[in-house]
Amino acid sequence: MAKNNLKLNWKEIKNDKTMNKIIFYKNTSEKIINDELFTNIANRWACKVSHPKFNKPTQVRRFFDFTKRHINAVKKNDKNALINFRLIVSKITDARNKKEPVINQDFENFIFYSLKNINDEKDLIIFGKFFEAFLGFYTLYSK
Repeated sequence: MAKNNLKLNWKEIKNDKTMNKIIFYKNTSEKIINDELFTNIANRWACKVSHPKFNKPTQVRRFFDFTKRHINAVKKNDKNALINFRLIVSKITDARNKKEPVINQDFENFIFYSLKNINDEKDLIIFGKFFEAFLGFYTLYSK
């Protein structure tokens, strides 16, 4: 697929009122992953989060690395990995409330809406894959 076919219009996405949640599963009880999670949803959120002043790739990558560390801990059977991952809330809050914030409301929403889906270790792993897909699309918009 050509690069131009993937890049969305930021002005259209920015004001899209339907982007008030992120749903990982099309069937929550059976944990069947939403078909669009790693493609359309990741791309739309990457477009929405992109901003020339906020959410620099290094900042976004910092939160992704934090997520990956905790996923690796889950894979090593660290029983506290999921609980410790919840520290991302305080890290996001700190980044958002600095004198000169480094992230904006859209990135905060991306994380917080995703957190609503994370109830166990499998969910955290799905979030890691979603975040990775998001990062791949983010490179289209962060240049």
